[in-house]
Amino acid sequence: MKLLELLLALGIQTPFHSDAERDAAEPAIPHSVANLDPGEIGVAILDAMGYVRSLWGFARNVTGFRQDQSVLETDLAVLMEVGAQTLYHDGARFFSSGVGPGAEVFVMVVNAADEKRSRRQASKGWRVANTLKRLGKALTSNQATQQLCATAAHELTSTCDLAALMLWVAEPGATTLKLEASVGISRMGSVVMSKLSLRGTAGAAAELVAHSRQRFTAPNINRNMLCADLEARYCYLKAGPVAIFPLEIGDRLVGVLELIGKDGDPYFQDSTDLFETVAEHLALAIQSAMLFEHAEKGALQDPLTGIANHRAMQEFLQSRFEEAHRLGREIGVIMIDVDHFRSFNEIHGHDAGDAALRMVAETLQSCVRGYDIAARYGGEEFTLILPGTGAVGTLAMAERVRQAISKLSYNAPDGSMRSLSASLGCAIFPADAHNAAGILKAADQALYDAKRKGRNRVAMFQLPVEGGSIPLSKLLAKLRTEHRQAGMALVRRAMPNLRRMADGLLLADAQRQILRHLLAAAPAYISALENLDLEAMGELEATAEFRGLMPYLQTVYERFDGQGPRQMIGPRIPLLTRVLQVLLAVDSRESLEAIQEPGRFDPEVVAFLPQKNRAA
Repeated sequence: MKLLELLLALGIQTPFHSDAERDAAEPAIPHSVANLDPGEIGVAILDAMGYVRSLWGFARNVTGFRQDQSVLETDLAVLMEVGAQTLYHDGARFFSSGVGPGAEVFVMVVNAADEKRSRRQASKGWRVANTLKRLGKALTSNQATQQLCATAAHELTSTCDLAALMLWVAEPGATTLKLEASVGISRMGSVVMSKLSLRGTAGAAAELVAHSRQRFTAPNINRNMLCADLEARYCYLKAGPVAIFPLEIGDRLVGVLELIGKDGDPYFQDSTDLFETVAEHLALAIQSAMLFEHAEKGALQDPLTGIANHRAMQEFLQSRFEEAHRLGREIGVIMIDVDHFRSFNEIHGHDAGDAALRMVAETLQSCVRGYDIAARYGGEEFTLILPGTGAVGTLAMAERVRQAISKLSYNAPDGSMRSLSASLGCAIFPADAHNAAGILKAADQALYDAKRKGRNRVAMFQLPVEGGSIPLSKLLAKLRTEHRQAGMALVRRAMPNLRRMADGLLLADAQRQILRHLLAAAPAYISALENLDLEAMGELEATAEFRGLMPYLQTVYERFDGQGPRQMIGPRIPLLTRVLQVLLAVDSRESLEAIQEPGRFDPEVVAFLPQKNRAA
């Protein structure tokens, strides 16, 4: 039966046709529907434009039925379509019988409170399931505390449609909680709320929860004295209700979770049980992440000094080697040995020795940059790894460390005072070695060189070069007459610049000697190469006095930007070759523009060239 026929059968009167009738009287309740509950069922009659002509029973509770507004302007517009229509909206079920243009529309309205509750429960169930599913995935895919908290915060904010969220985590050994993740809070708010104190008077709702270990809820964050001047001010969206939970494992507080709903959110208050379940899962995940990080840190941290251990140092060095190979960068390595440490232990005891090692470790940690690493190599030996640092920077760091250690002193229980000192050895990749093991060995050799020379000093690794240990006169004697004369003249002309640059670059005596030999040999090598004199080149390569110099001479035509014949870039070119290149360029009286040509020479080497000679 059509709705119109049903209404007529029930005896519903035809609508009023005048405003006076409509305003002055209510439609009579037909005898045939007298037994129906007007709180459960109702009828609305709409004109062709969607305006209400008359209402009866439950229809009067529908906010969309207004005398001054057409239903076409509301969510009930579908009721005006031709043919039978059904619609659920805001706790009511509508049945309409549109009969075409120009005709009135009859609508039966039934109270659907049960359906509303069912829908609400279904929505809540889906929300719970979806939240726990996505949260579980976030918690199981992250082992680091910081990443876990950030991921969980974003997932919860999204799935629960929150205005904002803040998550604090307990700091090991501290009396504060640190804001580890936040969503929907301004930068100023993140600063203001960055710490929660576990001592003293609670100044915020989250601190109250941390103190009392009891959850806190408020229906409106803007009207709560603990929240109005904090969270309410710093939320990007208009905030409504708030719920704050302690994150506990047994009797230990691992954090605090604060969830802030959007203003007018009808589901937030019904989700308290869900939030509590989330807090329990989150507490377990944070506890597990903390235990994992503690175990991982213990595996890479020296237990006595607190700095990186040997394993951590090796892993760091290997990863930086791969990066240096790829980008053509240098790595500085410093090996450090505390002087006379055995006697220190024998005189003052092992407790004193441990205290001294901790003092040295703290000093090393204070000297290095954020992207360097200070590690305990073993016993009284330490290692510094300095990515992106060449010979000059490494030697400067080593000297700074040496001076800092020499200022340390240990006050023994018997009242005596023992000063500390250390010997340091430096090596540079790739100039001194081409792999991690090699660079550590080179730095270790330099360290023992420093100890042999009297301790409490810095030594740079000296690459064994045959030519460097041969008197210059013996080297020159192997050359043809014209090349010998040219080599001697070149050494005399270049010596002032060589000394100035060697001082600036902190070159060792052996390195200065090698440079003198290179200058003496350069005319013979360059002549043989440029004239394609294979016989002369063969003589040089077969001579023991030249064999150690050939790696430097063979790279003399490389460019610092990698555009040379072998495409060796930057620090891949040996340091002494880079110095030789500049010395030869100055001696050939190249212009200032050529010396400073971008990419041709090492700018660090050119910087130590006297200004007057740059334009020579």
